[in-house]
Amino acid sequence: MKKLNKFERQNKLPLGPKKLPFIGNLHQLGDLSHQSLQNLSNQHCPLMFLQLGLISTLVISSADMAREIFKNHDLVFSGRPMLYAAKKMSYDCSNLSFAPYGEYWRQVKIVISELLSARKFQSVRNEEVKFLLDSIAVSSGPVNLSDLTMSLANNIVRQVAFSRRYKDGKLHEMKF
Repeated sequence: MKKLNKFERQNKLPLGPKKLPFIGNLHQLGDLSHQSLQNLSNQHCPLMFLQLGLISTLVISSADMAREIFKNHDLVFSGRPMLYAAKKMSYDCSNLSFAPYGEYWRQVKIVISELLSARKFQSVRNEEVKFLLDSIAVSSGPVNLSDLTMSLANNIVRQVAFSRRYKDGKLHEMKF
């Protein structure tokens, strides 16, 4: 283990491998990055600081260390960096994957987990798959599976969210 320099002592950063200017530790990651990280953690320690380009990264490669961190310091480590690409692709980080931890994230998580609950809407999915298979069985010629799959997904979402399905060009009310 190396000695801490003045900067690392002041910021109390965990130890990690030496880094290069601008790219940090990116040069130490191979094609199989998970194996590279495992090798680095074997050389250094299970809690390791890496600089991946401009992004500071804490690598935790021990279950005990992860349990300790998320048990005692969960709020500190629950955030995500606001990346330019994520802001552009997810409407200013408004979806569950990129939203910053907070009240909005908790509300979105509850809505999505209720909407996509496996137990709650299994019957809806089963019924829609049955409709899909029936429509394939009665067709006399080739079928466009892309259109049918899109229709299946749309009908599941419509039924779950609005209690309606789309059939024969018309919306139909569904009874639960």
